[in-house]
Amino acid sequence: MALLPIQILGRDSIDFKYIAATDSDTVKNTSNFDVVLLVKNDSEKDVTVTIQATAPCDQSHYHDEVITVKSGSESKPIPLHSRVTAWQTLIVNIGYSSIENVKVCAYRQVR
Repeated sequence: MALLPIQILGRDSIDFKYIAATDSDTVKNTSNFDVVLLVKNDSEKDVTVTIQATAPCDQSHYHDEVITVKSGSESKPIPLHSRVTAWQTLIVNIGYSSIENVKVCAYRQVR
């Protein structure tokens, strides 16, 4: 398990610094829920990214965020909202179907 560092990016910055994904990454969100995740898949197979839900919806169900990142591509920005953030610790749990040649970046954009 690795706690991902959060990059602070300026308004016009697009210099994302990716690190290798681990079997189960975590990231500490902010109380404003403004951390965003990017996943880069340089492998030959699609990768499924699962962000574990920590709070139920209004129907009392837990809905994990599940995103497929195609081979050789990068995900769209994935906002880490309140339903995937543990309230007491602000930790978000992230899992991958494979970590081979997969990189991840967590960032906040300065407004």
